[in-house]
Amino acid sequence: MELLVLIHGFCRTRADMADLEQYLQAPGRTIFRPNLPTRTGSLAQCVTTLHTMIHPLLEENTSMVLIGHSMGGCIARQYLHTYGACSLSSCICIATPHRGSPMADFFLKIPGVALLRPTLMELRTTTKQPVDFSEEVPIGCIIGTKPTPSPLAKLLLCSPHDGRVEEKSANSPYAQSSIHLPYTHFEIHHREETAHHIRKFLQSDSFV
Repeated sequence: MELLVLIHGFCRTRADMADLEQYLQAPGRTIFRPNLPTRTGSLAQCVTTLHTMIHPLLEENTSMVLIGHSMGGCIARQYLHTYGACSLSSCICIATPHRGSPMADFFLKIPGVALLRPTLMELRTTTKQPVDFSEEVPIGCIIGTKPTPSPLAKLLLCSPHDGRVEEKSANSPYAQSSIHLPYTHFEIHHREETAHHIRKFLQSDSFV
C-alpha cells in the first residue's frame, strides 16, 4: 500500500486538502490529512506532531509520499531533513516558499505577531533553509503563476508570484522536476489539474 500524506499550510486546517484527497483516491493507496498546529506551533513542533501521527500508519503501508501546500511543503522538507529517507518514496511541494516570502517579513514587523504565529519565523526570506535533501527521495515542485489582485502582494512581491509566494522561491534548487501552473496561491491545491500532475510525478518522478 502507498501512503499519501497531504499537509496543509500556514493558518489552515486539514480540510484545506480535501479536494486533493478526492482527486488522488486510488486502489492500493491510503490518504491521510493530518491536522497540524501551524497556527500556534513552531515548524519543529509541526514536524514532531506529523511524525507521531504517521508512524503507526507506516506499519501498514510499504511507501510514503509527502505532499505539502505552502508551509506544508516546508514541513515536508523539514521532515525529510529530520528523519531522513525512511519510508519516503517522494516529496511534492505545492506553492512552497523554499526561500521564504517578503509577506512573512512584513507581518513579522508588527509587534506581537511572532509570539502569536511562531511558524511565520520559518517563512522569512532570511531564514536558513535545510539544504541536505536526500538524493534517495525525488523532490517535485508545483509553482503557481497567477497573481491575486491584493494591493499588499503588489507592493511586497517584486518578481512574478502567485499572490503569496514568488516563483523563484517556490522552485527549490533541489527539485528533481518542477512545473508552473496558472493558479493563485489559494486555488492551486484545489485544482484537478494539479492532482493530474501529482499522479504523473508519482509514476515517473517527473512532471514532464
